[in-house]
Amino acid sequence: MSALEPGTHLLHIGPQKTGSTAVQSALNRERAALLEHGWVYPGRRGRPVHAAAAGLGFSAPHGGPAPRMEDWDELLAEIREAGERGVVISHEAFGRATDEQARRVVEELGGSRPHVIAVARRYDRLLPSQWQQRVKVGDQRTYDEWLRVVLAERSEDWAWRNVWVPHDTVSLVSRWADLVGAENFTLVVGDDADRDRLPRTFESMLGLPTGMLAADESASNRSLSTAEIELVRRLNVRFAEAGWSDRDRYDLVTKGLTPTLVRTEVSREDSAVRGLPEWAHDRVVELSEQRFQGLQALGVNVVGDLELLRVDRASVPSTAATEVETVPVDIAVRAMEGLVVGARRLRKHERRARRGAVKAARRRAVKETRRAERQAATKRAAAEPAAAPAPRSGARLLPRRVLRRVLGRSAG
Repeated sequence: MSALEPGTHLLHIGPQKTGSTAVQSALNRERAALLEHGWVYPGRRGRPVHAAAAGLGFSAPHGGPAPRMEDWDELLAEIREAGERGVVISHEAFGRATDEQARRVVEELGGSRPHVIAVARRYDRLLPSQWQQRVKVGDQRTYDEWLRVVLAERSEDWAWRNVWVPHDTVSLVSRWADLVGAENFTLVVGDDADRDRLPRTFESMLGLPTGMLAADESASNRSLSTAEIELVRRLNVRFAEAGWSDRDRYDLVTKGLTPTLVRTEVSREDSAVRGLPEWAHDRVVELSEQRFQGLQALGVNVVGDLELLRVDRASVPSTAATEVETVPVDIAVRAMEGLVVGARRLRKHERRARRGAVKAARRRAVKETRRAERQAATKRAAAEPAAAPAPRSGARLLPRRVLRRVLGRSAG
């Protein structure tokens, strides 16, 4: 893959569960080095979640902080300040953009020389990972229940759209290639046996030294084990039954429990959910073949072999719908550790919210007091009679009297 022209704005649109987290972590880590090579990676974190939510209407994390337009304005300002340098922006939410959102991403973030990069992953390996991601952020459905929704021909359920808007790769590529031109779109074929393909592709496109964007394993978004994900799923159910708030769940589970589990190595005996239930095999093979045939006719840049996206029924492991009734003690301990971390975070936010509420109440009280004082002053002024004109002082009248006497004498 040849390097992009100087001044290009590279827009990485994911989609979700295709290796985006590792690339974003590396770009964020090497922000200063990227600048030395002529590239700006704007923002303060790995991806512009809150900026895109505020400025482009993408969803923000459930229960998380409200998006602020200041974040969007700061992102745009940093892109403007890049000048003639190239710009790299990575956000997997772009993959599920509406037509209007995609147009705005290109127009407002793509500069005069936009180039879009996306990743396609085998469906039989994507779907278990995608289900886990939904459970991590609150979905209560089992793997089998969720699959029956997303593998339907069509569904109004948001889970269906969340999978197929970004992962109907033919439609995704066509939509974005229409905006930037087929020659300005690169599709990377994901390969679970070659995890370095995506960072190497970025290094090549940006003209960076080999290995500069190597993945940091500590920042990887690993899949949870069968027992871990079932623990999180049942906790989601309990949150819903108890009516606990999205804010509580965000701090306790999304930012406390789940990251703590992800950062801990999982034992081989407790592996992650793999494969598909028997009833889903034929449907996934059919969808994979449709995608393979459609992609060959699009004429965009492809890194990797499209054949890797085809699914052979015999190669897909079958997953039985088994009930997990117990979890190992070490997982339970890590889960409690994560909830403590989340509780401390929640307590900090509650203290901050209370301080903010007190300050707001004080500002309202001052404003109300001043308004009341102004109203009272207006009423007093209206009630008082108009004051009579003050009599002129003798000092002012004396000169005129003297003048009249002098003039009278002169006339006589």
